[in-house]
Amino acid sequence: MSAPVETLTGFARALRAAGVAADRHRLTTGITALTFVDPHDTSEVYWATRLSLCSEPDDLPKFDALFQAWFGSERPRVPAPATLSPQPQAAAVRPLVTELTGAQDEPDEDELRT
Repeated sequence: MSAPVETLTGFARALRAAGVAADRHRLTTGITALTFVDPHDTSEVYWATRLSLCSEPDDLPKFDALFQAWFGSERPRVPAPATLSPQPQAAAVRPLVTELTGAQDEPDEDELRT
């Protein structure tokens, strides 16, 4: 077993001892998630493991405390939300609606607002 896998396995055991259901399936998911992040970036490791190993809101304070104790790092700040692209224009959606429904007439503007 490699050091990162051993480390995460020990961390999952500590979580289970604290009452978090970090079973082997969640552990496997956590190990896989860590292959997609920078292992030297504490924030990325935190979020990858938190999302993989926690299943209930009550797990979060336990996870945070153990993460700090295990990895020596406090909970990172919540990342800023991604900027969403603007809503598609109605004109771009209408051909799709026509194609899916087979309707040829454009709906009345009042129908779209209800």
